[in-house]
Amino acid sequence: MTTKNASLSYQEIVSQPEAWEKTIERVIEHRSAIEALFRETRGRQTMMVACGSSYWGARSTALVLREAAGQPVETVTGGEFYVNAQNYYGAGDSLFVIVPSRSGQTGEIKKALEIAKERADIKLLSVVVYEQSAVGEMSDLSIALPWANEESVCQTKSFTSLIAAQAAVYRLAYGLPLGLLPAIPEAGRQLIERYEEKLRQLAADRSWSNLLAAGQGKAFGLACESALIMIEMSETQSNFYHTMEVAHGPNVVASSETLAIVFQSNHMLEHERRVIRDLRQRGAKVLVIGEPEAEREYECDHFVAIPGIEDEFERALVGLIVPQLLANFRAMEKGVNPDSPSDLNPWISIP
Repeated sequence: MTTKNASLSYQEIVSQPEAWEKTIERVIEHRSAIEALFRETRGRQTMMVACGSSYWGARSTALVLREAAGQPVETVTGGEFYVNAQNYYGAGDSLFVIVPSRSGQTGEIKKALEIAKERADIKLLSVVVYEQSAVGEMSDLSIALPWANEESVCQTKSFTSLIAAQAAVYRLAYGLPLGLLPAIPEAGRQLIERYEEKLRQLAADRSWSNLLAAGQGKAFGLACESALIMIEMSETQSNFYHTMEVAHGPNVVASSETLAIVFQSNHMLEHERRVIRDLRQRGAKVLVIGEPEAEREYECDHFVAIPGIEDEFERALVGLIVPQLLANFRAMEKGVNPDSPSDLNPWISIP
């Protein structure tokens, strides 16, 4: 692990395992309050409202909540919930709104919640990083993760800590075990130790200039974040798709200048192999993030093995370290400041 002359972003990326440990402990401390709030809100329409990285993370954690609760969960961006509220609830509706947010200060979310509280009967849960925030003050229960905050602009450990916290909240709320969440810190440490230098070398390979990220199921939202962090931190053209959707058009722009990151699913080996084969035939380099036993099943250029994490959600969460490190190293390679990319702010205010 390199720390000398390292960017703040790098230091924040490699400190994630420690942040995850504290995050899981914090959620367990709130167990009684979590159980009480979820009992009180059963039967309400459940919505997750978020912006930016937190929205894409919610696309994955909503499936964790749906699995635990056995009922539908809607995911909507803060801006959409603000300007098109009539599409999501009516006057007097009973809503359970969950807001994951690093800052808890995002302009459109604050305005959307203010309007919703006037028009509907709302219970609000927020999972935030900043200890003092507008959204936190509006919430019936707010869980803050201050150790996950970054000095740099782009979300890395705050994003993954918010994801881990949400998954822990949803499982505890319905009396389920935490699953493999307690194992992710050690898996993260092993990934960094084993693959950091390989990822540094891959980032220095100028033969690829654009990224395609693909995932399915609970990994999809995390695959989306893989592309977003590459865009934000290294100013690299990137796109994201459901894995099987790659064959429905996006594959035509894959070329020798494309690096594809594919998050392994537990249920669609043959489909993934077909997509990967097609991408490589078009000249793309393919990196798969998966369980060690699957490495021999994929004809890919690079494979990042995450042992001991059989669930595709937790595996994708740990695997996010891969695109984060790639983005940091590629930014340094291009002469872009990974800590403060041009024209990027930690959160957006609106009048």
